[in-house]
Amino acid sequence: MNPHGQKLAALALQLERERTAAKPIVQQLRATIDAVWERDVPEAWRTAGFVHELTTASAEVLDTDARRAASLAALAISIVTMIPPDRYPAVVLAEAEATAWKELANSHWYRSDYASALRALDAADRCLATAPALGLDRAVAQLARALVYSDLRRFDEAEDLLSECEETFRGFRDRKRQGNACSFGG
Repeated sequence: MNPHGQKLAALALQLERERTAAKPIVQQLRATIDAVWERDVPEAWRTAGFVHELTTASAEVLDTDARRAASLAALAISIVTMIPPDRYPAVVLAEAEATAWKELANSHWYRSDYASALRALDAADRCLATAPALGLDRAVAQLARALVYSDLRRFDEAEDLLSECEETFRGFRDRKRQGNACSFGG
């Protein structure tokens, strides 16, 4: 394996270890998220893997508790901004922060707080603009924005976004999301 491949493999292993370590803590936070704001964030939580586990938990509880989903996403945003920028490649932090903002947007959308959802998606877009390699993540955020636009009856803007993200999903061979964009767009 070449040196670049070795670095990528080591990074993937590091992120997997961080997620594994974060799982039990995030599981507990799902029930006690409100209390977390009363203390300092432990240094051990300041990892990309921890942020990913928080955003996963946020997505998992969205249907049953959008307020809790928002709290988990907000904690993820708070933590990712505490991570020293030299700890990971910039693209890793951009993806983690953008995902956290997108999950916060989803929780706002779910509660029909469209202005807040759009502001959170704007923040996700700013993160994604720093990492052009994150085209799939950008399309996922566009799909979320299209949902908000549709609820706001901004159908032309929603349709334009859906066309763009459907093409991106096709290019990445993400058939599930491509089907979602296609069926949503009519």
